[in-house]
Amino acid sequence: MGVQYCAECKDAMIASDAQLTDYGAFLCPKCSDLLKDLGSEEVALSELETFLEYDKKPHKNNPYDKNSLVTYESATVDLEILECEDAIKHKSDNIDALMHLAKLHRSKGNYIAAKDAFLKITKRDEANIEARKLLAEIFFYKESPKKAVEQLLKMMDLEPGNELYPYNIAVVYLKAKKYKAVKYFLRKAYKISKDETFKVKVKRFILRNNSSI
Repeated sequence: MGVQYCAECKDAMIASDAQLTDYGAFLCPKCSDLLKDLGSEEVALSELETFLEYDKKPHKNNPYDKNSLVTYESATVDLEILECEDAIKHKSDNIDALMHLAKLHRSKGNYIAAKDAFLKITKRDEANIEARKLLAEIFFYKESPKKAVEQLLKMMDLEPGNELYPYNIAVVYLKAKKYKAVKYFLRKAYKISKDETFKVKVKRFILRNNSSI
């Protein structure tokens, strides 16, 4: 037993014989705990660091990589984007990778990149309702109500029995103050629907906006 000084905070501590003969730096319990936590904090990687981190590990979407089942313990959205782009380079019609890429860009607020990815999906898979729905949402909130309607009309062709598409078109046209179109698509939604609760919703929509339509 003897007195030993912490190499980090310089506090004097009673150390065991084993610690006194240890040639490594002596750390008090407090500093030792801090050392254990070192590296576990979240940090923002620079663009270069992101690429370097990406290159350290095998990638599950890379067909040339034999170790294909590695996952990131703390993967950032940027690393996932790189992985999706890798998959698309190897197979340009990889719908799953394109969809995931589009959703990642959307989650980051990169709406132009998200839109481009969703458009690629709809060109390769015209019946992809999910891509068209999210594309219509981007057009409605960020770009062009007219383009949102185009997507919703295509969804109506794909699923003619779905009352939500004409109802949402009516909502878009209400924002654009095209009231005749609002009435037309609300009536269409009402006729299509077999759900009485939904029909009540349509009636309330009409009453709420009666002064306009």
